Amino acid sequence: MKTILWGFGGKFMNRQLLLSCSLILLASLLVSCGARLESQEGSVPQGSITVEGVQVTAGEQIAVQGQSTLPDGTCLGSELRADGELQTWWPGDTCVAVEGGAWQMVVSLGASGIPAQLDPSAEYVLRVFQQNSTDVVTVFAFDLAGPPTPNP
Repeated sequence: MKTILWGFGGKFMNRQLLLSCSLILLASLLVSCGARLESQEGSVPQGSITVEGVQVTAGEQIAVQGQSTLPDGTCLGSELRADGELQTWWPGDTCVAVEGGAWQMVVSLGASGIPAQLDPSAEYVLRVFQQNSTDVVTVFAFDLAGPPTPNP
């Protein structure tokens, strides 16, 4: 068997030794990358948010309630769109706390720049999310038209 010598750092190394060192280095890199990916996955917030209902009382309020598997005290934020347009009056930065797996918010209509009525012809989309995170979010569509009335 012929031994081939490779130059490395001013010293000569046996081909088998160089191959062994390369494999050890590769294995070390793979293990360290795998450990880093696992720790990143472990830090991703886990949980869910659901909207169970939106009740609009004309001229009075919008009440929204739902459930969440996020820990108690977690702040939820929200945004409301009407026909695709963000409603800047919606108090989306307000912290809505999860308590006992449930959450709710009430927005008074006609106060502090909030319109007194919602547009009955618009299609609304409410997006609820964990504040300071983009990982846990839900979307709920609703309108004010109600179900169609059957013909007699």
